Amino acid sequence: MEKTIGTLQDLQYRNVISKYLRINLINLADNIEQFLKDITDAGYTVTELFFYSINSPINDGTDVLMEFFVQVIEDYKKEVLSSDFHYHSHFQVLDMVATRIEGDSIESFGDGIERLEEFITPQKPRGLLKFFTKSQKLIERTPPFFLTYRTDDKVYTDIMIGVQQE
Repeated sequence: MEKTIGTLQDLQYRNVISKYLRINLINLADNIEQFLKDITDAGYTVTELFFYSINSPINDGTDVLMEFFVQVIEDYKKEVLSSDFHYHSHFQVLDMVATRIEGDSIESFGDGIERLEEFITPQKPRGLLKFFTKSQKLIERTPPFFLTYRTDDKVYTDIMIGVQQE
C-alpha cells in the first residue's frame, strides 16, 4: 500500500453521540461493544459510522483516555442516556491531514501516526535544499482520530489529525 498523506481532510457528520472513556486497550473491543449497546438500548439506531480518538499517551496501554463516536439516525432524545454521553447534532473537525494504513493494530497505528508527525513537523532542510524546500509550518490542534472499515475482506484505518498553520 502506498504511503501518502491527504491534506484538507475533514470529519463532518450529523447526529453523533460520543463518550469519553479511560480504558485498557486489551479491552477495547468490549468497551466499543458496551458503548454501542448503551446507545441502542436507549432507543437510538446506530449507522455503520463509528470512529474514536486517542486523547492520551498509549504507553503500556492500561490507562488510555479515548473518546468514542457513533452516528445515529435519530435526533436528540432528552434524558435517555446518562450524562457522560454527549449528543452532537453536527460534529465537525476541519483542516485535517490523514493517512490510511492497512489493518487495525497498535503497531500499524504507530506507523501511521509517525508518518503524519513527519508531515506536520518535517526536519529542516540543510545546505542547498533549504532554498528549494517549502516547510509545512503546521501545528496539531486535535488528537488523532481513527476510522476503521472493511473493504474487499481487508481492514483499513484512516488516521486523521486536525492542524493549523503555525
